Amino acid sequence: IFASATAKFRISENTDIKIVPYYWFGFGTGGTQQRVLSESAFLNPATGANTARADINGDGDTLDSVIVANSNFTRTNRPGITTSVTHYIDNHTILAGFWYERASHEQYGPAVRVDNQGNPFDPFLTHGQILRPDGTPFQSRDQKTISTGYQFFAQDTISLLNDQLTVNVGARAATLQRDFDNYPNELTSRVAYNIKRSYSEFLPQLGARYQIDNSNQLFASLARNFKAPPNFAFQGLQVVNGRAVLPVDVKAETSYNLDVGYRLQTDDLTAQFTLYAVDFKNRQANQFDPESNTSVLSNVGKVKTKGFELEIGNTPKNGWALYGSVGYADSELKDDLRISATSFLPIAGNTLPLTPAWKVGTSLGYEAASWYARIKAKYTSTQQATLANDQKAPAYTVTGFDAGYQFGNTTWLKKPTIRLSVTNLFNETYRNPTSQGVNNAAANPRYYIGAPRFTSVTFQGDF
Repeated sequence: IFASATAKFRISENTDIKIVPYYWFGFGTGGTQQRVLSESAFLNPATGANTARADINGDGDTLDSVIVANSNFTRTNRPGITTSVTHYIDNHTILAGFWYERASHEQYGPAVRVDNQGNPFDPFLTHGQILRPDGTPFQSRDQKTISTGYQFFAQDTISLLNDQLTVNVGARAATLQRDFDNYPNELTSRVAYNIKRSYSEFLPQLGARYQIDNSNQLFASLARNFKAPPNFAFQGLQVVNGRAVLPVDVKAETSYNLDVGYRLQTDDLTAQFTLYAVDFKNRQANQFDPESNTSVLSNVGKVKTKGFELEIGNTPKNGWALYGSVGYADSELKDDLRISATSFLPIAGNTLPLTPAWKVGTSLGYEAASWYARIKAKYTSTQQATLANDQKAPAYTVTGFDAGYQFGNTTWLKKPTIRLSVTNLFNETYRNPTSQGVNNAAANPRYYIGAPRFTSVTFQGDF
């Protein structure tokens, strides 16, 4: 669910105020799975051990291991607001404002019984949950994160040379605070703990656009960005002397992004070519810890990525429209990875995992007065799955098709339209690494299997 409203006020001839409150709600699961649950391995809150007993299948004893349906659920509430003031003076457009959001992120893993065919009692695992002896639900994980973000921003857009040259100078002061609570559960952690971290950065930006003529334009931008560690960096921690201990206290990732390019826009053709370079510091990636035999989020040092993007397409000509894009990325790890107090993994010079060198996309479409059809394809080249670059995910191509038909207006409905969409048209089997990768193939990289063919039909109309 997403809800938003916009309020605009003109407080003077040259000054406007804009207020945009919003609310985002999400609830769902990563997929219901079967799990074998022992009737004698429930959490005992008093001891913090999985020694409590409960009769799951109702046969009068607690000696069995029972197949149940279990999944990871997430419930998120994200209210926020953005306020801004725009002031026009001479050839300057000055914008300043403030953004605030407080997101509540609950993640838990209940279970319900299944029938003899493996069907869960409730696919959303809400009703008929399996309970511990004390009456609380079994949980494969149980945590809540309050993420509070706020940002001050300001920019000045300067128009020069009779609007032929536009320069943009701005800055953001961004802060993200994470308040993570883990509650005792059967699988990820049997103890309660709280972790609080705050991340703040000053983020300047500079951009320029030069309009050569009505069809040709040059542009460039330089900006500093940052990414705070996600909440899963705080999961599954050990508690020592009553305090949670982070195996790795991950730092915020920062980067400088440079883009330089050219745009062409005519009545018949649109094209853009961009060269880019990204200089990362404290790049976040998954690291395998040989001492705990686990994969943990860590900082892998400096990473430099450079490449280009090219896209070109035409406005429909006799109903036909063709589009194509090519992207190239060259990513290089600049530092060796510390894996213990005295040793390093030699990864400097390797390619960052999850960074395919090539991505190519194309589409061909035809449209008439009341209908359209389009076929499209996207190629992704091989990509590294480990920091040591000793295992790759193969290249793959995924094809899609979509079409639509617009009916005539009725007395109460305008532009009624039906649309057909098919993704992965040829049911291609492919895989992607699940994260930024592990140290090497010995750490058993895992993959997401690509989604199979999916067909949907939607109907839309305006009142």
